[in-house]
Amino acid sequence: MKYRYIKAEKGAILPISLFLLFLFSLVTVHAATKYEIEKQSFHHIEETYTLEILLLMAYRDVEEIYADSPDENGQIQYENGFVNYNLIEETESYYNIYFQCYSGNNELFTTLKLPKQ
Repeated sequence: MKYRYIKAEKGAILPISLFLLFLFSLVTVHAATKYEIEKQSFHHIEETYTLEILLLMAYRDVEEIYADSPDENGQIQYENGFVNYNLIEETESYYNIYFQCYSGNNELFTTLKLPKQ
């Protein structure tokens, strides 16, 4: 008599356990996917930061080069990559310089104005 309720629910354990396994698997796959996306995002942010640092260092170095003697174009090597620079336009008050920053597989192109001193 005391096993009457268990016998009435015969076969209910398997669907419930499969449903819970499916839920657990779904949560695990979602967490793994989220982790991969965050990892890619942080890698992209790190590469962008490296390119920006290269650009800032090149701007400072080109500023020193142009203070001594203006050069039409050149390349500066750094530990994390290299930067090409080209003089686009020269006016009375500034130089318009095109920078190409390369770091590994990534690249950044930008034009900046360098004031004359």
